[in-house]
Amino acid sequence: MNPSGQTFASLVRDVILPLINAAIPVLAALAIAVFFIGVVRYVASAGGAKEKVQGRELLMWGIVALFVLFCIWGIVAILKTTFFGSSGAAGTSTDSNRVIFFGGPNYDY
Repeated sequence: MNPSGQTFASLVRDVILPLINAAIPVLAALAIAVFFIGVVRYVASAGGAKEKVQGRELLMWGIVALFVLFCIWGIVAILKTTFFGSSGAAGTSTDSNRVIFFGGPNYDY
């Protein structure tokens, strides 16, 4: 432990993870905006080949950005659960001894 009393694990848990959790929704909103700008450009191209291609490219990059963001979100949730024992991306606690079936009873094992 260093003189300030902060370990690498506490730095990640207290600083880096909250920054990532705050940045992902903002980046997702930007990716969705790019996607919809691509939709508008594609629909409004009115037969112009260049505008149609630009709109299609924006659509593609918006989808790729959303896919990458959700993959990063999942990886961060897995790492958070693995190293810190806390819950995943949804922020809810989990009980490893309880199996919950949707629409059915809960079973303890």
